[in-house]
Amino acid sequence: MIPKNISREHIIKAIKEIDVSGTPELRNSTKYDLLYMGKKYPPKYVISIANKYVNGNELIAKKFTGGDATNDFLIKLGFEVVPKNRTVSRFPIESSSWTILSELVFIKEMDRSSFLHNGTGIPIDIREYFSIGEITKGERKPVILKHKDITYPAVIEIDNQENPRTRLMWKSEFSNLIKNELPDWYYRFTNAEEINAEDERPKMRLEKVNPHDITFTVQFINPTAIYEDIQTEKDDTLTSRVEGGVKTYFVKKYERDTKNREKAIAIHGTVCKACGFDFEKIYGEHGRGYIEIHHKTPLSTLEEEIKIDPETDLIPVCSNCHRMIHRNKDKVLSIEEIKEILLSTQDRYVDLGGIYDNPHIKHN
Repeated sequence: MIPKNISREHIIKAIKEIDVSGTPELRNSTKYDLLYMGKKYPPKYVISIANKYVNGNELIAKKFTGGDATNDFLIKLGFEVVPKNRTVSRFPIESSSWTILSELVFIKEMDRSSFLHNGTGIPIDIREYFSIGEITKGERKPVILKHKDITYPAVIEIDNQENPRTRLMWKSEFSNLIKNELPDWYYRFTNAEEINAEDERPKMRLEKVNPHDITFTVQFINPTAIYEDIQTEKDDTLTSRVEGGVKTYFVKKYERDTKNREKAIAIHGTVCKACGFDFEKIYGEHGRGYIEIHHKTPLSTLEEEIKIDPETDLIPVCSNCHRMIHRNKDKVLSIEEIKEILLSTQDRYVDLGGIYDNPHIKHN
């Protein structure tokens, strides 16, 4: 029989232990998996480990039954149990103004509270993704917000109201950062300008180093700047010779679509996935938030309009890599191919005085 004093918190602790230590071959499940934050775990083994955190010892498998009894126990604690042959992707998860893209990447559509009240609400149904464990009314759990190389202390708290709310709260230093990063939007909110429902608001992208970390790297996504970047690119090519006809049209349409670009940046960030170039690190404020978006499907295969998945079809690249990828219209390079070229020439590579770190190129 499964001990009734095993709680959700104990199950999560067991999952974290399994993430570190793995699952013994004999304890792998045969029919069902516990699904948690996009990963699968053997339900019965999870309960065995969870017992240590409340009753002091690992529960022997023979002392309780698996199958429906184990699954029902976990489901009642709010977990999801799925058949082993089911391919599951829980993401993206949308809740209020939040979108959980993966167990590591969260997108917050910024609102008045984000700009004026030093924080924002977190819906209870996504709270577990923030790696704070169980939290009770009136309690505060520390987290770290990191922008560039500067860290900002923050807390996730549940207030003492009759219907308590979960909130991510930060100090004035981080609010000043938001003001400086998004001055136009700060002005609109502080001056109570009307913001229509269809207006594309800025977003705050949070990314954890690992699923159980409490440090979140922060990036701000400004839709106004993205739109202006796209218009500039269009203006630059108005008089260019058209190569590939309709094929070029569709590639450019996907790469220059505002929503595609915004989603791709939200998922992948603004660092070049080929060479590691970061425009803001080199050009400062002038380069903030800029990156080009490359459609991974070769131009020669795009004869008609297709549906785009920004996560799998689009990737951020710097201007140099983008030009090299598309230089030969009959042989568009893949990201892997451009990386191989960079690696093959690393001895001749100049890193602009060591200003930025390149994850693919070895610096001398």
